[in-house]
Amino acid sequence: MAGVKRRNWRGLLAAAAALVLFGGGALWAYRAQLQTATLKFGVAQPGTITHEVEVQAVFANQETVVTAPVAGQVSFSGEDGQRFRRGETVATVQPAGANPGAANPATAQAVAAPVGGLFFGQTDGLESVVTPDNLLNMDLAKLLAEKGSDKAAKQVQSGEPVGKMVNNLGPSSAFLAVPSLDGLEVGQTLRLVVEGKTQTAKIKRKSGTPLGVVVQFNQYVDGSAERRVQDIVWVARPPVNGIVLPKQALWQQGEEQGVLVVMEGVIRFRRVKVLDQDSAQVCVDNLPTGMSVVLTPRSGLEGLAAR
Repeated sequence: MAGVKRRNWRGLLAAAAALVLFGGGALWAYRAQLQTATLKFGVAQPGTITHEVEVQAVFANQETVVTAPVAGQVSFSGEDGQRFRRGETVATVQPAGANPGAANPATAQAVAAPVGGLFFGQTDGLESVVTPDNLLNMDLAKLLAEKGSDKAAKQVQSGEPVGKMVNNLGPSSAFLAVPSLDGLEVGQTLRLVVEGKTQTAKIKRKSGTPLGVVVQFNQYVDGSAERRVQDIVWVARPPVNGIVLPKQALWQQGEEQGVLVVMEGVIRFRRVKVLDQDSAQVCVDNLPTGMSVVLTPRSGLEGLAAR
């Protein structure tokens, strides 16, 4: 009878041990599933990190105002932005009516180009104020505070502007309102994108008030005469190509920086080198295209099966 009780007791112990092992395994498996169930995954894809900053530019060119010889109605000789040589007729002014007692109306007066260049039939009143020389030598705060007023000439009084000549054979200048002067020096060349075209310009002056730099382009900038103030793009640093991931995907394991990836269904740590970054993304190497990456890494995930 005692032997039977001992055998029953041993059986109960074995059953309890098996239950504990089974329950522990199930609990571990449930815990592992719970840990990975809320993870977010992404796929490693090639991309580019750019460092482009939108800045406001105030352009300056060599501009000469063309005035009307008499009062009357203005008619232009060509298209806006057309090039004329010095002395060529850029417009005519038809006086308002006939002279008193005259049988025929007054003869239209030709308006000759005082200098060669591109003719534009509008002015803003800043042609002699915002100039390349003034950007280099004048008080920029006062200079840029001047407010122009775009005016297209149709009916003019004698001596009023009918348009302007712009020297497109000389380089354009501009004041750029940059967010910081850090790393910017006189003589440094900047890459700028104006109306979709990449231009280069050299820094000629730094300004603390207003904050920015005066630059001189290598050539005349198309569109700068029509739109004196524009938003352009400053390419602060060259772009970098590689695998681009959200910054939160980076994971520090000991002294190594990397990411958690899925290899053969299991989460593994993979060391990577950060090539570049911006406020939201990182560009890394040592990561194959198409590999699954944990975007929400945390401790205790390595070695777990990825759901």
